Amino acid sequence: MGLTAIRAEVRRTTDKIFPGISNGDLDAAVNAWYLTSWRHLDKVAPHLTRTTQTLALVADQLTAYTLTTAALALLFMQPPHANRNERKFTFAVADNDFYTHEDQTDIWVAQEGETSLVTRPAIDTAMTATVHYIKKPTTITTSVAQETFDDQTLAAGAIGILLRAYDHPEAHEWLDERGPKQGMGIAYTKLRNELHTVAMFGINSNLSSSVEGWPP
Repeated sequence: MGLTAIRAEVRRTTDKIFPGISNGDLDAAVNAWYLTSWRHLDKVAPHLTRTTQTLALVADQLTAYTLTTAALALLFMQPPHANRNERKFTFAVADNDFYTHEDQTDIWVAQEGETSLVTRPAIDTAMTATVHYIKKPTTITTSVAQETFDDQTLAAGAIGILLRAYDHPEAHEWLDERGPKQGMGIAYTKLRNELHTVAMFGINSNLSSSVEGWPP
């Protein structure tokens, strides 16, 4: 598992069509498909994609609180059980209404960046609160392997993205997202097969499904 192996799988196809694609473009395509795959993984195995972090909220603090892991999507935030009936945390957009919000029973929380959260109003007493969110997967590099997904699953999506970027007629064979309900092509078939395996048997099952025509 890792970027070097994925690059080799991608180039087995792309070098026959567009030789000389840069590693930068190839790596960007791999990580773009990884992010798409991660979103689909959250639907069937949220225990792999989601995490929690307890924040120590400081009284009267207006500056941001920092998450240790980048958040792809915020889900909900809870105070301790002792405060459940008197405090509520609501995720909101940091617009004008957000910054003038003053209800201490309903603390609004907005995401300023991948790892920063701000609250309004500033809470009037120190307490902890637990944030539940979908974490953003770590970017795949030559020294950082993917957390999940086979090399071939990621390679197939990257091939589709690269061929589509060059408007190649075979792009839809690999990655066809024109259908309103579900994507088609080798990349989505590989992804669905792997998601089915994870949902049925777990991420460490070492089971895999092959797709006709892949590897080419």
